[in-house]
Amino acid sequence: MPATCSRPNSRMWRNSGAPASWPPSGGGEGPPERRAEAQAELRLAKAAVLHFQSVANQTALVLARNFLAGPSDSLSADERQQLRGTTRRRLQSEIMLAHRLFTLANEDSRIGFEATNQYFYLPLDWWRR
Repeated sequence: MPATCSRPNSRMWRNSGAPASWPPSGGGEGPPERRAEAQAELRLAKAAVLHFQSVANQTALVLARNFLAGPSDSLSADERQQLRGTTRRRLQSEIMLAHRLFTLANEDSRIGFEATNQYFYLPLDWWRR
C-alpha cells in the first residue's frame, strides 16, 4: 500500500514546527475594542485550515481510487481493505469539514468567495457537499 495513504497527517503537522494548540480557541487577553476583529481573523484562519484538510482528504481519495482501480494483482486483499477504510474515513472527514465550513460561512460572508474565478459558495453548497 502506498505510504501517502496510510500516514497520519498529524505526524507531518507535529514535525512542521507549528504550535501544538492550533487552531487556537481564542479567549486570550487583548483590548476589548479589537476582539471582534480578532474573532473575524480567527474565523478566516479556521476556514483556511479546513480547506487544507479538505485538499489532503481529496488527494488521499484520488490516490486510493487510483490504486484500487489498478491491476487486481498489484495489491493484496489486506491492502485493498486498508484503502477502502482510508476512503471511508476520508469521506466521513469531508462531511465533518463541510459542516464546519457551513457554520463559518454563516458567520462570515467572506468565507466561501473565490476571487480568481469570481465564484462564491452559498451555505447550501456546503450542506450539499
